[in-house]
Amino acid sequence: MSKLLTKIKTTVSASLNTLNNHPQSRLIYTSIFILITALVYGLASGINTPSQQTMTMGSSAATTMGKSMTMNMGKGMKGMHMITFGPGDSYHVHKKADPALFEKVSDISKDASDIPQPINRTHPETVEINLVAKEVLADIAAVTPFHYWTFNGTVPGPFIRVRVGDTIKLSLTNDKSSSHDHSIDLHAVTGPGGGAALTEVEPGKTKTMQFKALQPGLFVYHCAAGNAPTHIALGMYGLILVEPEQGLPAVDKEFYLMQGELYTKGMLGDRKYQEFDGFKMIEERPEYIVFNGRVFSLVDNGGLKAKVGDTIRLFVGNGGVSKISSFHIIGEIFDKVYPEAAIGQTLENVQTTLIPNGGATMVELKLDYPGNYVLVDHALTRVDRGAWGLLSVSGDKDNSIYSALVE
Repeated sequence: MSKLLTKIKTTVSASLNTLNNHPQSRLIYTSIFILITALVYGLASGINTPSQQTMTMGSSAATTMGKSMTMNMGKGMKGMHMITFGPGDSYHVHKKADPALFEKVSDISKDASDIPQPINRTHPETVEINLVAKEVLADIAAVTPFHYWTFNGTVPGPFIRVRVGDTIKLSLTNDKSSSHDHSIDLHAVTGPGGGAALTEVEPGKTKTMQFKALQPGLFVYHCAAGNAPTHIALGMYGLILVEPEQGLPAVDKEFYLMQGELYTKGMLGDRKYQEFDGFKMIEERPEYIVFNGRVFSLVDNGGLKAKVGDTIRLFVGNGGVSKISSFHIIGEIFDKVYPEAAIGQTLENVQTTLIPNGGATMVELKLDYPGNYVLVDHALTRVDRGAWGLLSVSGDKDNSIYSALVE
């Protein structure tokens, strides 16, 4: 590159020497030289610093600048990898997944009311948990299928409920139809990897681990095989509640929801099969931001239902993988918030609470007035990407709380 610049400079200088008596021409040549020099330096910069989006498996630049990990792709899968610098595998970028090879699920969303009953025992026990990593086809929205990766066929996965001091024996089976290895990292686990190293399992096999629940709280779990963000962004996350010794305060109803992000090749609202887009994921540009796996999951039949006078508790998690959630219910105030799901301390009379990526919260509120209350991420443009649901409250109105004034 330096030789090229020298040659250009020599040629232009020679031309300038013949133009001493022509100041206007000399100005033109000088301007041309400056432009050529800038262009050449720009090209040199582009050659010496490979673009993140153009580095793919097999390029010499990719080999020297980062790692390009080869992943065992299942039947019907073709792909490549971006070059990245984290401790895990490179980002996996699907080029094609054959939808015909995976089971079609009519509704990917987890029922928000599907929660185990509170624990009423006063002593620790050994609890057995069985999960299945399963890849399926389901609709993000009407006529928009997507290749989800799940625990037990829903997003989020099952709500796990144990007590502090319990010993948990957890078995993870990877369905034989899976295109990838899978694992589970539980934030409630004390130990390297949160269990991921003990549970990474090939399609068609099962692995079992044991851990002791040392601390109470509401914790996220997720897949951490290969490149963890890819597995999480495709739907492999859920919540595990470790109740304190004295249990949680009694409420009338409990609900379970998690916010997540979907990164698709197509644009928001495209009505056709959508492939996963790893480039959008590493750039943190989700097309959809949703509750419980898909748009409208918490609307109509999937909505939360209660009545005036009920005290309800919401277990809310954020699978991410990149956006912090500002959880809010329009027209209600949280009587109690367990910030970041920390049991032992609460805030009162909170309008909006933050849920970090890979984190959770618990909120409690008494319902005083009937109607439909909208659950949102109060970064409100995300509502148009799908991040909203409904809490429908039945019962009698109290006009002293809320009413129109007639003049």
